[in-house]
Amino acid sequence: MAIDSAVKDIGIPDFALNSAGILRTAVFTELPFETFDQVIKVNLIGSRNFAASTLKHMKSGSHLVLVSSLAGIVGSYTQSAYAASKFGVVGLAEVLRTEQKLQGIDVSVICPGEIDTPLLKYEREHGNPITEVLNNFAGVLTVDDAVSGILAGLKKRQFMITPGFKAKLTRGLARKTTSLFHWLVDHKLAKAYKKEEQDKQTSHTNIAS
Repeated sequence: MAIDSAVKDIGIPDFALNSAGILRTAVFTELPFETFDQVIKVNLIGSRNFAASTLKHMKSGSHLVLVSSLAGIVGSYTQSAYAASKFGVVGLAEVLRTEQKLQGIDVSVICPGEIDTPLLKYEREHGNPITEVLNNFAGVLTVDDAVSGILAGLKKRQFMITPGFKAKLTRGLARKTTSLFHWLVDHKLAKAYKKEEQDKQTSHTNIAS
């Protein structure tokens, strides 16, 4: 309904980008169904609804863009709901790219790593330190660098856009050398988990004394 109203007010879109999304983290066995369901509905179903509402108005030469995440290619610690939703967005974009090619409409999906925004700051304060260690593999981009990389990809109408060298490298490793990538992740995971346990023991010792 909102898209239909917008079309009446400003005309048929030749470029449409959906960037609405939320992040909720917890180890899967501790994540309530309601939270998982909310993330799926906002990130994946929301992308579906946006695409369905927009594509019926678009004509040949138009460009539809969905926002996923590097988490839509690489599953990380405590991000089961987020990764499931973003993997879904990538899959949706893959199908739409194929289907809309016949209509002359380009489809892109943006899959950035972490960007230095208030959302990331909140995650650092309230999230799990193991997640931070694993995600640091792909680096953190400033907003300016991320936007610059995304815009460059959009101008070329690339299908999958991932700004930043480290993030691109992570995407390539995950997609093309999965076993090696899993070995690297498991190695970092073991070290991060060991450090977290040591920090907990030190904290308990300090409290006890």
